[in-house]
Amino acid sequence: MRHTAGYIQAIGFAVLFMLYINGSIGWAIIYAIIGAVLASVISCAASRNRFSVEIKNLSGSVCNGENAEILVTVRKTGACFLPYIMLYFEDRKLMLDMPLLFKKECSCNVSIEMSDSGLCEIRPSHIWAEDFLSIVRLNAIKPLTSTESAFVPVLPAYIDYNGPEIHPNTLPSESEETEDGVMSPTNGLPGCEHRPYSYGDPLRSINYKLSAKRGELMVRLYESGGCAETIVRIDRGAKPCCADIAFAAAREIICRGGSVRVIHGDGSFCANTPQTVERLREWLSNESFRSDSAEVPESVPADIALSLDGQITVSAR
Repeated sequence: MRHTAGYIQAIGFAVLFMLYINGSIGWAIIYAIIGAVLASVISCAASRNRFSVEIKNLSGSVCNGENAEILVTVRKTGACFLPYIMLYFEDRKLMLDMPLLFKKECSCNVSIEMSDSGLCEIRPSHIWAEDFLSIVRLNAIKPLTSTESAFVPVLPAYIDYNGPEIHPNTLPSESEETEDGVMSPTNGLPGCEHRPYSYGDPLRSINYKLSAKRGELMVRLYESGGCAETIVRIDRGAKPCCADIAFAAAREIICRGGSVRVIHGDGSFCANTPQTVERLREWLSNESFRSDSAEVPESVPADIALSLDGQITVSAR
C-alpha cells in the first residue's frame, strides 16, 4: 500500500480536530470519508478484470548470463477505473507497478538477466488491482492469454566438459542421414585440404606454416567415410543446466573427430563440425527445459544420458 498508514493518521487527526471545533462538520467529514472509501473499493472490485496485459521479447536470442529486454504493456478495456496494477514475476523476483491513473495504457521496458539456458518463459505469477486510496489490493480473476507470456531463447553457455571421459563412436554409420565425404578436422596429413579455424577446432589440427603464409589460422581436413553418431540424450523435465552440459559434451566429441546427435523430447539435432555445433546451440536455445515436468523420462538408447538434475551417465561400448 502507498503510505496508507500515514494517510489514515493524518485523516484521523483532521477528523478529531473538526469534531472538537464543530461536531456537525466533523460528522460530515466522517461520512464523506466513508463514502470515498466505499467508492474506491467498489470501483476497484468492479474493474479488476477489465484490463489486458501484453508482454513482448525485444531482444530475440540472448546468451546465457546476458540481459533480455522485455516490453510490458497494460491496457484498460471497457469501463475500467483502476489507477494501479501490480505485476509480480516470482521466478525473477521482480515487481512492476503500472500506474493507469488518467490514462488508458501504460508501458514499461524491463531488463531481465537470463540465467537459464533454453526457451525461457517470462510470465507474471500474480496480478493485483489496487484502488485509488491504496486501501485494498485484489487478485485479478481473469483468464490468462498467450499475450501475457514472452519466450526468450537463451543460448547455452560455453563451459568446459567435466564429466566422464568420452570416446566418440568410430563404428561405420548405418544412418541414411550421415553424408559421405564430410570434411572433418584431423591431426593433419600431407596434402590434406584446409579451411579457416573455427572455435572448437582442436589445436593440433592447425597448420601453422600455412597459417603464417595466409595470415589466419588454417585447419587441416580429411575426408570421412561417415562414422556413427554419438548419441547424447537429455531426459524430459531436465533442468536448464542440462542444455549447457549437452552443448559442452557435443563440443568435446567433435573436437575428438566424432559426430554427435543430441536428443531431447521428440526432437533431435546432429552436429559434426564446429559450424554445425553453433546451429546445435541455437537449437538447444529453442528447447523448453522444465524441472517441474511430471513426464516420465524416455528410454531412448544413448551413449551419454543426462538425468533430470544434470547427472552424466556414459554407456560402455
